[in-house]
Amino acid sequence: MKRYWIVLLCCLPVVALADVSLQVTKGVHGALPIGVEHFVAQGSVKTGDLSSIIADDLENSGQFDVMRVDGKAPATDIFWQQEKVNAVLRGQVSAQGNNQYQVEYVLTAAYTNPSEKAQDNQAAFGVDSGTVLAEGQFLVSQADLRTTAHRISNQIYQKLLGEKGPFLSRLAFVSVKHLDGNRVQFQLMVSDYDGQNASIVYTSPEPILTPAWSPDGSSLVFVAYNLGRSAVYLDDLKNKSLRVLTQFPGVNIAPRFSADGKTVYMSLAREAGVNIYALNLASGALAAVTQGLSVKTSAVPLNAQSFYLTSTSGGSPQVYRCNSATQAFSRVSFDGDATMAPDYRAGTLVYLQRNGSDYQIMRFKGGESESVSAKGQIFPGTLSPNAHMMVYGRMINGQRRLVLTSLDSAHQVLLPALDGDLRYPVWSWS
Repeated sequence: MKRYWIVLLCCLPVVALADVSLQVTKGVHGALPIGVEHFVAQGSVKTGDLSSIIADDLENSGQFDVMRVDGKAPATDIFWQQEKVNAVLRGQVSAQGNNQYQVEYVLTAAYTNPSEKAQDNQAAFGVDSGTVLAEGQFLVSQADLRTTAHRISNQIYQKLLGEKGPFLSRLAFVSVKHLDGNRVQFQLMVSDYDGQNASIVYTSPEPILTPAWSPDGSSLVFVAYNLGRSAVYLDDLKNKSLRVLTQFPGVNIAPRFSADGKTVYMSLAREAGVNIYALNLASGALAAVTQGLSVKTSAVPLNAQSFYLTSTSGGSPQVYRCNSATQAFSRVSFDGDATMAPDYRAGTLVYLQRNGSDYQIMRFKGGESESVSAKGQIFPGTLSPNAHMMVYGRMINGQRRLVLTSLDSAHQVLLPALDGDLRYPVWSWS
């Protein structure tokens, strides 16, 4: 039974149960109405539509009710006021030669009275119509235009909501391709938060599991198999170097960085049971964090002594909070046949819950739990740095896809499909 739960906790769920359709919705109740006009191109500019990227960012967050105007001529202030839009984004892009582009934007106040759409958000109120709320200009290469759009989105988010935007963060995930002759190719990939600009970090004919970011986004830890044996690897993305951290006989699974990036926590089968261990990256010292015969995995450190983790100490896997100094365990999840794969950001915990053959993502905040995904063949989720968005896996038309959803609205989008099943998404910390 213990071996079954170890496999389940590492790989769930792998076999398709049934295809389910995904309904893409938008209906953002209580969000801030904002207008986004098409950026004007000056001269011979092949830029793509930066305004569409910015509008997608704001809409994906669930904090904005975005109205897009795609016409070449800008909409009038009277038009925006009639639409009761609180702020309007305009911009332009001009070629400067030598593959350089000048990107300029201005965000102005439009409708200045609280509307029914945004009674809970007064960020843009109290100023005259036409007041400049934010503006900026950037000189960038064509390759950096998409990044610049995300940067503008962050500045708008910061200005109107008062907190750092998440749009320059990144995702890591595993792509699984089925090749000829029953061969399988596993690829560890990194992309923008919206699935664009995906690149391959590591490739193997054997399984790759559960990547996790370092706090500064410079490195990934992950599990990979070699000749049937698991090992925990650290990939320094900046210096393009790969390092084996542990390769003990048996279980080496579920690595995760500490908050300061100096320690990697993982689950190992050493002595009795499967327990959480801490590896000091500078000294190489390895120390047990938990004890006992039960399976303990998927550690999410809160500080030097406290963790969320999955444990089978009560029989089926459940999410617990653990104090490593006292070995005191406090059970967090109580619903469902089993719960596992926790992720924690900005005071919010999410985990995967199983009821019979159905799975769903649960959010635990303020002592209460609620479902934040549909039921079906759902795979573990990962929270954005500010915990307002989540990416999780779902079987759609026979393929494992990644879904980005706002936890504050009904907005959901499918991330770009790649040639293979997409597994183990994990969001960077900033």
